[in-house]
Amino acid sequence: MEENKIELKYLGICSKNSSPGVYKKIKGFIKGAQKKLPNSSYCLIEPKGWRGYSELFKEALASKQNLIMIRYLPRAGLLFFFLGFILNLRKQKLIIDVPTPQVNLIKEILLHNKTFFGLLNILLIYLQAFIPFITAYKVLQYSNESSFFTFGLKKRVLLIGNGVDVDSITLRKNQPNWPSAELRLIAVGTIAAWHGWDKILNIIYEIKNSPWHEYSIKFTVVGDGPDLKLLKDLVKKYGISDSVIFTGHLDGQDLLAEYEKSHIAVGSLGWDRIGVDIASPLKYREYLAVGIPFVYMTKDVDFDEDSRVAILVKSSDELKLFLLNMKAFSLPAPSMCREYAKENLDFSKKVMEILRP
Repeated sequence: MEENKIELKYLGICSKNSSPGVYKKIKGFIKGAQKKLPNSSYCLIEPKGWRGYSELFKEALASKQNLIMIRYLPRAGLLFFFLGFILNLRKQKLIIDVPTPQVNLIKEILLHNKTFFGLLNILLIYLQAFIPFITAYKVLQYSNESSFFTFGLKKRVLLIGNGVDVDSITLRKNQPNWPSAELRLIAVGTIAAWHGWDKILNIIYEIKNSPWHEYSIKFTVVGDGPDLKLLKDLVKKYGISDSVIFTGHLDGQDLLAEYEKSHIAVGSLGWDRIGVDIASPLKYREYLAVGIPFVYMTKDVDFDEDSRVAILVKSSDELKLFLLNMKAFSLPAPSMCREYAKENLDFSKKVMEILRP
């Protein structure tokens, strides 16, 4: 497809209030796409159960663009098969954006939703298998999918890193001095098991009960989620409430102020708990766009292992060693983090990667 002839439309079911991250991602993706494909557009539909699904597919069938991109809905998987079939007949192409590999989605359900309906969803996912993706032009994956759900689809599946609308994120103006008597960490996101932030609490506890006093560690956790109580209980059990702050949800200037007080951000440290060996969290991209480096523990396709802005540690022991030897680490400037995001992670770059033959 010639670039000047491509018209892209992104469709998804999403609420700005209940899923602000997804909402921001879709709007950012289209804003980035418009830098290369000016006629790109999007349509977001409020969640309304099966009525919302019906509206989504009606919108897809009414669309005239030659590329239709849809955020995947596991419960409606078979409808994607028929939609792709119809679009192919009309010389249009369907791109299915799969936010979570099916094999990992199943593990998430087993971790947090072991109810009758949760198990019913798992059964539905297995019964649909790879069928929803057979008629798609491309299937975007942000982590490795099992061969069961990608059978016969090798040429259509694109493993890609998430993107960010860099221009929409304010670059922090201040960065605290380092070395200092206090190392300030920040973690932002939904507080869930796969983020593994309990590992930071373990390290803070170990340091507190050792003769090591080179500098203290302060950890700010921004957000809410299913494991918030577990983290708070652990802080209480360890007696480290003076080292850990839970702020709840923050955005705008309030969140920026927390970034400006922090030396380094904390990415996800527990993807192995749900069997993920490659991950691409949106939050990493936002960290770099705002100008803060981060530490993480699972391979990401957008970062080299020796990166100075994204520091990969492969175990809890390696994480501890890194945090205890931070004086030897020269923190990259906010502008360096931002530049990496602009050159490698902006949605304008990701769109062209998706369209590459």
